[in-house]
Amino acid sequence: FFFFKQKTAYEIYQCDWSSDVCSSDLNWLKAFGYRREEIFGKTPIELGIWVAPDRRAVFKDRILKKGRVRNFESRLRTRNGEERDFLISGEKMTIADEEFILTITSDITKLKKTEAALRDSKEMFAKAFNANPGLIVIVDAKTGKHLDANKTFLSTMGFSRKEVIGKTSLDLGLWKDPEKRIAFIKKLRKDGFIKNYEKQLRTKKGKEKYFLFCGEAMELGGRSCYLLAGIDITERNTARKALRKAHDEMEIKVVERTRQLQEVIEEYKQTAQS
Repeated sequence: FFFFKQKTAYEIYQCDWSSDVCSSDLNWLKAFGYRREEIFGKTPIELGIWVAPDRRAVFKDRILKKGRVRNFESRLRTRNGEERDFLISGEKMTIADEEFILTITSDITKLKKTEAALRDSKEMFAKAFNANPGLIVIVDAKTGKHLDANKTFLSTMGFSRKEVIGKTSLDLGLWKDPEKRIAFIKKLRKDGFIKNYEKQLRTKKGKEKYFLFCGEAMELGGRSCYLLAGIDITERNTARKALRKAHDEMEIKVVERTRQLQEVIEEYKQTAQS
């Protein structure tokens, strides 16, 4: 069987599916933990290789009807009882006028675990992305189009996700002053990040709000993007303005009161001298 790759594991069964295992290569023996003498005279059922017998029945039915099966995914059990994921391909073949079935197995357990970890990672990112109380958007670095936006951004700015995705901030009319947008982009492209960048944006209804943004360049699916996160500081700015106004008014009152006291003191001096 010189045409198989080195790490391919194969077995040969007789076509009635109730017969003994006729041959297995070293890779198969190593993958399943058997010695060659342990499998001869035993059927796959006796060895307990198939974790789910119904999957074996499906595989058997397909190969008997079509003559071959490619990349059939199933869990198989090793000698020590460990369950692992495999892709199984099979084909009918004739050797010395007798029909046999050649099966080739590829262990994909690590691949499945990697895929599961990646799914979990994506799910965790998606949950954190949408549950974050701050505004978060992912923007294509080349076109400036929004690739994603979290729920806080949508609710704060008054847009639906459909309205935002694929559109630039100019398309959405977010920037009151487009020149400031240009400066923002230049800084982001030059440094690869921004921190505590205050900017004024407009909501869908035209209401002006103030935000404090941080951002960083990143790769997403081979595409250069910017991840931008911001918090709404409109109320904070309003409170600061009110505090500044109150302070200024207090200063005026203090100056006026001081002037009045000085006048009283001068009048008192003049009265005392007379």
